[in-house]
Order: sequence, then structure tokens, then C-alpha cells
Amino acid sequence: MKLAEALKLEGESNFGKFWKGFLMKWINFYSLVCGNAMVTGQYGFRFSKAIPRDNQYELMSQAANHLASKLQNEEKINVGPVLCKDYYTRQLYSHDKLDDFTKFTVQPSMIFEIDPSWHTFDDYIAAMRTKYRTRAKRAMKKQGNIICRELDLEDITKYQDRMNSLYLYVANQASFNLFFLHNDYFIYLKKYLEDHLKVVGYFDGDIMVGFYTIIINNSNVDAHFLGYDKAVNGPAQLYLNMLYDMIRRSIDNGSKKVFMSRTALEIKSSTGAEAHDMFCYLKHTKPFYNNYLPKILDSLVPVEAWVPRSPFRDDTGPSDNE
Repeated sequence: MKLAEALKLEGESNFGKFWKGFLMKWINFYSLVCGNAMVTGQYGFRFSKAIPRDNQYELMSQAANHLASKLQNEEKINVGPVLCKDYYTRQLYSHDKLDDFTKFTVQPSMIFEIDPSWHTFDDYIAAMRTKYRTRAKRAMKKQGNIICRELDLEDITKYQDRMNSLYLYVANQASFNLFFLHNDYFIYLKKYLEDHLKVVGYFDGDIMVGFYTIIINNSNVDAHFLGYDKAVNGPAQLYLNMLYDMIRRSIDNGSKKVFMSRTALEIKSSTGAEAHDMFCYLKHTKPFYNNYLPKILDSLVPVEAWVPRSPFRDDTGPSDNE
């Protein structure tokens, strides 16, 4: 994907549009990503515990250089940026600088930890402070006659065009998209992941008005892509109800954590998810460009202002008296 297709310029000042427009024309080349661009988290590699952490990063850098060279020599693909994505603070390299990589921060990962004492969704609701318990019940009541049900492969095939349309509406609201999904994405993902992928659709009568997907990853759950109808989302609080339903299914499944990714931070924190800082490493295969990466990243990496919420009675987090 070209940078011009990834960035949105709505809301930018004239200077901001000029600067980003210039960068979008300048920065269009193949990128090499170490990690899974479709899931938040460190899914790029796994090392033996016998290999010291700093050595792991050196090996990662060497592997990236080797692959970039191989692509250029054998496939005639000139790799520009090399991105190593999604490190939590505890996983960082011991120095800010790794080879020619620049470390930068991205939006935090929102992680919901399921209390072992919660055996049902009602236990989760009961753990909330009064205001948030009332808010959750009000949201679920607003869902009204909209029903949700898990979709099998036949359903996904039947509704794939509608799912793609709903997904694209949500994706186009983001200030940055690294890619857009192929229309058949959910069909093939379900074929390969089978019961490890759950696709839940929301229906108003016979019309699909929303859906979400989760990936069962051992004892954890990864929130994946979703979509909803703009006209229905507000009145039915559809997005918030999707989050509650993810939590419900995860509790019923005996999961320990729900990784809710790095969007809609405030509303996710209102359900009990907590922010965990994440970092990435980026370099260009042509060393000259690395001198300018920090300023480029400052201009292009989106920053979302938000207020953390504390929904549980025993929370020791920031006060929330609204």
C-alpha cells in the first residue's frame, strides 16, 4: 500500500496537509515488517530462553538485513523501511539504539484481565462501581431487538460482502491504515483457524448491522477486526455491546486475558481494559534516510488524547467522578 492510501488528512492544518502530502509522495516503497501487521502484539519471532535479550535483537536485525538483500537480489524488490513491531516495556532492547533502528512509541495495547473469581458475566458486572454497572445495563438494554449469534463458514460466505462494507466504514474512520483487508479475508481465516476464530454477527431482523471477530490464542483472546452500521451504532450502542460480549464469551471460555488492540482507548478502558505502552523499531535500508526518521515519525504517527477510566470498585487508578 502507498502511504497516500494509508494516511487521512481530514482535520489537518494547511501546513500539516502540505507537509504530510509531501511525505506521502516521497515515502512510497516496499516495507519489510517483522511481526503480524493484523494483530496487536509481538508475533514476529520466538527465541530460546538461552539467548540473551540483546543478542535476540542483533539476530533480528541481521535477519532483516539478510532478507532485504535476498529480496533485492532474487526478486528485484527494493525494500525501504524495516519495521519491527510491538514491544512492551519489559521486552525492549537495553539501549534506545539498535543498529540503525529508531525506537518510537505507538498507541498502547488495551488489555482486559479476567479476575479468576469471575465465573459468569454477572460476576463481572457485579464487580463494577454503580455508575459503570448502570452504564453497562443501559447499553445492553439499548441493543433492543438486535440479536447476535456466532457465524459458521457458510454464514461468513453468505454475508462476506456486507461484512466487508461494515468493516470498511470502521477502517475509514482511522487516521492511519497500514492496509485494507481482501474481500475474502474472513472466509479464508475461518477455513484455516477453524474454531480458533470466532465471528459474531449482529442482526436487526434479517439485516446484518455489525460483526466482530476474536482469535482464541491458548488461554488468551485477541480482538480482531470488526464492523458496524453507522446508523445503528449510536442508538444501539453497538460497539460497546460488542466489547461486553467479547468479555462475556471470554469469561465463559475460561480465558485469562482479552487483548483488545490499540483503538478506541477510552471506551475500552471503561469496560476495565488497561493501557500497556508499546514500542516499535524502524530503520531504512539506505542509512541516509535514518537521520530524518525521528522527525518523520513525529509527523506521521497518530496520537490519540484520551482519559483512562476506572470501572471497578476496588480500582486504585485515577479518580473518575464524572
